[in-house]
Amino acid sequence: MMLLPSPRSLGFAALLIVPTAGFANTWVITDSAHPVEVTEVVRVIHLAHLEVALSRGLPANPARAQALFQANMITEAATGIS
Repeated sequence: MMLLPSPRSLGFAALLIVPTAGFANTWVITDSAHPVEVTEVVRVIHLAHLEVALSRGLPANPARAQALFQANMITEAATGIS
């Protein structure tokens, strides 16, 4: 005799699996002038921190910094880094 799960237990198992598959990540990008209160699990990106990270290691000369930044972005896009 083979025991099969009941339709009710299969439905319950499906409910446990489905919610995790349907959720997407939420990102909030903000600056110090527009603080946010996060009530859910979201990723908060502060523009000031992003600017510091993106400009790290760039030369003081604006034209050289722009050229190096653009080259870095092209390299990252070509290698699939995002």
